[in-house]
Amino acid sequence: MGTGDVEVLAVYTNKTPLAAYRGAGRPEGIFFIERMMDLLADELGMDPAELRLRNMIKPEAMPYKNCFGWQYDSGDYPGTLKRGLKLLRLRELESWVEEESRKGRMLGLGYAFYVEITSGGPFETAKVSLGRDGTVSIVVGSTPTGQGDATGFAQIAADLLGVDVGRVRVYWGDTGLIGEGVGTFGSRTITVGGGAVIEAVSEVLEGLRAKAAEMLGVEPERSSTGRASSTSPTAPRTSWACGTWSSSCTGSWVRGPARYSLHTQSTTLGSPSTPTACTWRLSR
Repeated sequence: MGTGDVEVLAVYTNKTPLAAYRGAGRPEGIFFIERMMDLLADELGMDPAELRLRNMIKPEAMPYKNCFGWQYDSGDYPGTLKRGLKLLRLRELESWVEEESRKGRMLGLGYAFYVEITSGGPFETAKVSLGRDGTVSIVVGSTPTGQGDATGFAQIAADLLGVDVGRVRVYWGDTGLIGEGVGTFGSRTITVGGGAVIEAVSEVLEGLRAKAAEMLGVEPERSSTGRASSTSPTAPRTSWACGTWSSSCTGSWVRGPARYSLHTQSTTLGSPSTPTACTWRLSR
């Protein structure tokens, strides 16, 4: 589609039967587009799903810039719709609606498709610290407001460190712990804030890799991290617990060529402790 012409009539009233609770804009826009698709499908005598599939941007066309200048960077929209309709069991629902209609019951069946811009900037921060007792502390600059973001941050760190998620503690809203952050809004917290957690944890692991290699007596590239394990006191040591060290790192997700700005705060070597959390292992 090379050209576009859109006319919008806005009416200011307090008599509307339905409205968004805030000025999001997307629900109204999607209703307009999806209603238009259904009306066109009726006029053409086409299956609404088939009409949508024919007009969706194909994966091979990515990145795609539309006639209004907006660029879609990636995505498999036809594949997503097909999977969604399969999970919805659309044909079964259509048969059920027809059967109920013959009984005199009026039912409607519809579905909608939308794309949303997420991961708004300008940056986000995260600080990750490993305790000697095997616990992990994360301080984030964004402030969860009931969405479960803290659980997501903890799962990200646990996966990267190879620890049980129950050992991860997440803190926020305290400027005494972290000095800057942007916030929770616009579908950005896990993508942008989680990205900062990923980078901060990765920086901590890289900082500890040299320490682990030193204690294992190998080159840094031969050390790796994984779940806790015990070692025989009579066998050569092939693992050290992350709780052996105390380390922290602050990570910020920023826009521009240097997408992440990271600053290691401290890495100190302590005495060996019993493996209780993530473990550095000698790679065979």
